[in-house]
Amino acid sequence: MDSITGKVTETLGWNTDQKSEAYAIDTPKKDLKDGWCIPHSFETYDQLRVFVHGERGKMGLLKGHHDDRVMALSLANIAAQQQDVGEILFH
Repeated sequence: MDSITGKVTETLGWNTDQKSEAYAIDTPKKDLKDGWCIPHSFETYDQLRVFVHGERGKMGLLKGHHDDRVMALSLANIAAQQQDVGEILFH
């Protein structure tokens, strides 16, 4: 249900409310620190570099940057953990 128009819509994608976004960011943050998640792409590291703590401690991007690689890394990392896949290389 669209909260503005009140119409039923079909929206595909990740629910980016504050709770799901925090989970999506906190999980790989720990795994990156512990060495369980190691990206092998300069572009991914570049996006991770501009993911910062904003007001009230909320994680977010610096203005004008994208997060598609960070979100892909996060979701793949979470899926690999849940399925006990082991190491996944991110290029």
